[in-house]
Amino acid sequence: IYNQAKNKVVDIVQPHLNKVCALRVAGQQKASSLKDLSWQKANEVLATQYGSMAVSGVDSTSALAERLLDYYFPKADNDIEDEN
Repeated sequence: IYNQAKNKVVDIVQPHLNKVCALRVAGQQKASSLKDLSWQKANEVLATQYGSMAVSGVDSTSALAERLLDYYFPKADNDIEDEN
């Protein structure tokens, strides 16, 4: 009786499990292709004049932020000793 009940449940559930697995694989493939397309488009945009200006702006902003952090939060004496 146990094996018959088990087989009946497996027969009913297995097709649904197969569908779920197939949908999961399809979703992963679509997500992967979307990620690749996004990287491709981002690289295309960054290769333009405006993309270069944006990258330059981010670089100069991060350099300014680093200088301000160093100015307003200088290293303590024990931090300098730790580096040596």
